[in-house]
Amino acid sequence: ALRTRLDLDIPSQVGLCQHRDAAGTLCGQPLDAKGQHSRSCRKGGWLVKKHNSIVDELAVWCNNNHAYTIKEAILPNANPDHPEARIDLVVQIPGHATIYVDVTIVSALAQEPIRRGSAAKDGVACELAARAKQAKYPGIIVCAFVVEEHGRFGEDAMNFLRKVAPLDPALRPIALSGIYQTVSTLVQRWQAEAIIASCTTSAHFHGPPRAQRAV
Repeated sequence: ALRTRLDLDIPSQVGLCQHRDAAGTLCGQPLDAKGQHSRSCRKGGWLVKKHNSIVDELAVWCNNNHAYTIKEAILPNANPDHPEARIDLVVQIPGHATIYVDVTIVSALAQEPIRRGSAAKDGVACELAARAKQAKYPGIIVCAFVVEEHGRFGEDAMNFLRKVAPLDPALRPIALSGIYQTVSTLVQRWQAEAIIASCTTSAHFHGPPRAQRAV
């Protein structure tokens, strides 16, 4: 995780990707020294685990701050057979309009952000992902909760957290710093596990279940 944050080479990332899908089919794509393939590989379920862990933690944090949440909700007037019919979180804050939250994790080193100038300008990857999310749901206003792999939060995500956080000046900074740290840690944790799994076939390498891990 530290090497990923510092954009250093990862010695274990040699050979072919060992991720497997639910049917047991091996990915087999060449690994790169930075671990970019491992983090973005669609086999093995690591992208889903990373995404869902953030949705779960957001829901818990919102509930702890007196906002009512519904996960994987069917949108109003939507065709339930379409992927756009579901949204990650529906959040109801007392005194505010309902907020529809869609979570995504992106890389500033992906081709499109690089082409749009992410190497020289902060937040490009988040902005592109936010636009794509908003275009996906034309009938409603969506809060695109975008987090970059290296830790940056998108503007919509930051505004959402500020809206939910308690107004009490003694509690507000604690709540905000807590969710920033939790989400950033989850991103790094699942990326590290995806990298480990890409270069080993040992299930034991993934460690004990979450409930047994030290905080």
